[in-house]
Amino acid sequence: GGGAEAAARASRAGGGKLRFEVVGASGPAPRALIVDVESRAHYYIYLIWQEDWTSNPFARSKYIKGKLVYQRDPTLPEYFARPYAYRDGVLSVPPHAELEEAVAEPMPTDAIQSRCLDDS
Repeated sequence: GGGAEAAARASRAGGGKLRFEVVGASGPAPRALIVDVESRAHYYIYLIWQEDWTSNPFARSKYIKGKLVYQRDPTLPEYFARPYAYRDGVLSVPPHAELEEAVAEPMPTDAIQSRCLDDS
C-alpha cells in the first residue's frame, strides 16, 4: 500500500543512509527528524538554509545545497548546523563531526552561508 511506497521513496531520497520521520517531540507541534542510519545521529530539523540551487528548470541534473539547522535533543535550547546537498532526488547529509558547527541563536547569522557542500 501507500506505506510501502512512502518507505521506498524515503530510502531512495537518502540513498539508503538516512531515515526520515515526523515525530511528536516536546511541544505542541510535530517535528521533522532525519536519522543517520549508520551513526544513529538524530537531526531534529529547525531550519533549512538553501545556499545554491539549479536555476535552469530544463537542466538534466538538478541540485540544492545549503545547511540544516537542527537540534540533537529537542528538549534542549542548543542548535547546530551542518551542510547538506540534494542532487537528482538523493539527499546527502555527511555525518562527519568536523562539519557540525554550533549555532548560538535560533535565527542564524549570515555565517551560515559558509562551508556549504560542493554541488559536484
